[in-house]
Amino acid sequence: MLLSYVGYQNIVGYGQSLDEMLRDRLVCGMAQVRTQQRLLAEVDLTFEKAMKIAQAMELARDAKELRQAGPHPIEPVHKVSDKATSSQSAGRKPPSPDGKPCFRCGAQHDPAQCHFWEVQCHACGKGGHIKKVNRSNPMTAQNSPQSSAGHPK
Repeated sequence: MLLSYVGYQNIVGYGQSLDEMLRDRLVCGMAQVRTQQRLLAEVDLTFEKAMKIAQAMELARDAKELRQAGPHPIEPVHKVSDKATSSQSAGRKPPSPDGKPCFRCGAQHDPAQCHFWEVQCHACGKGGHIKKVNRSNPMTAQNSPQSSAGHPK
């Protein structure tokens, strides 16, 4: 916008008075107090000289802010693998929070996530667990060759 005023100076013929008005407007309208004080302390200040000083101080302030910000924090990069982890590839559930095996099937996952919650045990006939983990008759689960008969593959 100031360039349009400078170009206007030659057309209208304000001459030196426009240069002084632009200089005064620039100095008085300065948002940065430090820059304004620097411009007011300058002897024989012209509009062009005021513009150069203001631009130089603005660039210096921007450079200082960048230095104070320091290096940008580097976000950690998480490796993405083409291969699924062993628990994902086997279709297993995540491990139980307490580290105990599931009481429904004996696997290492949360019983709330077990898909054997609605099956019927072949050893005792009760629901919610399979023969492998039957507590009604522990000998049946240990001695039976088909201890995982209810486990889907």
